[in-house]
Amino acid sequence: MLGEDGAGIHVESYMRMMRDGGPLDDIDEEVVRPEPMARQAPTKWSELRVMAPRSEQDAILLGEVAPWLEELDPAVRQSGAFYLRDRRGLHDRLRVWARTEASPSLVELARRVSSSARSAPPAMELVEDATLDFAEGTYTGPAAAPLIGGLLTEATPRLLAAIARIDDGAASRSDIALELMVSHL
Repeated sequence: MLGEDGAGIHVESYMRMMRDGGPLDDIDEEVVRPEPMARQAPTKWSELRVMAPRSEQDAILLGEVAPWLEELDPAVRQSGAFYLRDRRGLHDRLRVWARTEASPSLVELARRVSSSARSAPPAMELVEDATLDFAEGTYTGPAAAPLIGGLLTEATPRLLAAIARIDDGAASRSDIALELMVSHL
């Protein structure tokens, strides 16, 4: 589960999708209940939490999420550093939200990483937290190799390249919201 180090922005539509369509076998009933949407800004504005989807359906939630992103406080949107938090304890569910017209390569990369991750050793421990810094364009966290069976090592430069395109004005920073919530495959 994500750390409790900052306020998160909760996406009600995502919770509804997870409640109605996601696997619920391994979820504590206490944390399945949807929570009201909160609009407070996160405490860490320099971080983007990274995630990869488990399937195409997981990746393309644009119709649900994109309109909601426009409702964010302008200061949060301009910082490009807001993040979404999932409180349902789905450590094995890897998620990404991105507007495909803004960053199709990022979505495609996430799909490939997810596909390869499923074949990683079951006992592989993944790092619990990793971030990309928009301002510095850097990856921070434990050594990249342990993350998703080492796959982030080669993925990181491409993720940073996507951020560079955002910085160049090819897309708005508020077009991408990613989340990291991994423990074990």
